[in-house]
Amino acid sequence: MKNNKNQKEKGLSLISKISSISELPIDTLLGYPLMQMYGNRELFIEGVTVLSNFDEERIFLKLGRLNLCIKGRKLNLKNLADENILISGYITSIEFE
Repeated sequence: MKNNKNQKEKGLSLISKISSISELPIDTLLGYPLMQMYGNRELFIEGVTVLSNFDEERIFLKLGRLNLCIKGRKLNLKNLADENILISGYITSIEFE
């Protein structure tokens, strides 16, 4: 158990060093999705693997191992390219499931 903890700490230390040298966020190096929100009117998400379902009030996405539900009014998918998506409308909540 203690050995496994030491390996994780060493791995995170290495990732921290790489992050510092490359000036990339640790989350990006670990493969987590990137989300940028512009007020509550636009949400850019990078790393979308599946667009499950959507309508004007809810959008369900899969981001690797994470499931994401965006709720709001008059939601619209403005831009779809590769694994990137731009959602516009009046965003009221973002939930990880």
